[in-house]
Parts: sequence; structure tokens; C-alpha cells
Amino acid sequence: MGRTKVKVDYLMEYADDIQLLSDGLSLRKVRSKTGRALNTLRKLRMMFNL
Repeated sequence: MGRTKVKVDYLMEYADDIQLLSDGLSLRKVRSKTGRALNTLRKLRMMFNL
């Protein structure tokens, strides 16, 4: 069975992505810098109200 990540897990794993999003970069620019999937970045943006 899989384990559901909590908010702290996202903070630790995606700290760079969250920082770039909070700096005001677009999803497309963050994706090109980090290589993360757009849906993951959308989820982070919604989760942390960025």
C-alpha cells in the first residue's frame, strides 16, 4: 500500500520548486529549470497558495 505525503514531505522534497514559484516565476519557467511535471507544480502552487 502506498503512503500519502503530508505537507512537510512536500516542503522537504520540493523546496527549490516552491521557492521559484513564490518568487513569481511561471509554471513553464519553473518546469524548464527543474524538470518537474506541470501537474506537480500546479499541485504545489495550490497547496501553498503561491
